[in-house]
Amino acid sequence: MLLLILASLLPQETEDYFPLKPGMTWEFENADGKTETKSVGDVKKIGDREYRLIRNALVGTPPERDIPAVVSAEGVTLFDEHDQVDVCWLKLPIKAGAEWTHKSRVGSLAMKLAAEEEIEVPAGKYKALKVVADLEVNGAKGRMTVWYAKGVGEVRSELCLRVNDENRTWSRRLKKVETPPAR
Repeated sequence: MLLLILASLLPQETEDYFPLKPGMTWEFENADGKTETKSVGDVKKIGDREYRLIRNALVGTPPERDIPAVVSAEGVTLFDEHDQVDVCWLKLPIKAGAEWTHKSRVGSLAMKLAAEEEIEVPAGKYKALKVVADLEVNGAKGRMTVWYAKGVGEVRSELCLRVNDENRTWSRRLKKVETPPAR
């Protein structure tokens, strides 16, 4: 009973924009035409906190990567296994203009909830939150933009990175999302 009460106190708006339902699967089309999948898997306990593992894989290309994630009153948190720290990925409350930062041994992130806008991807049209992150990683600088739709999660992302005086860009757009049936 206590768990039900605590669950009802968690902000549903973030869970809606970053769903962590076991078995949920996203299929993305990358700019180079390759398919990338993400799926929600098992629970992993790190310290005293339980994270849901998000498996990220470029189809046909090992290795797959599991990213520990949790939704709490502070927002969406990803666990950086390299630095062994939590990284706030989407801050609560959801408010246009909200800003937050993260620094680590290899770099930094300065993130901002830019706005809500309508975008179209192969999976359809969505009203989505736009999150912009200016980043620096091992001397490379860039900008990452991710759009999150309510009830779906990530629907589009773009990364522009300057590495060794060369600009590199990556992008992906949602092709399909599968939500497991409610129990």
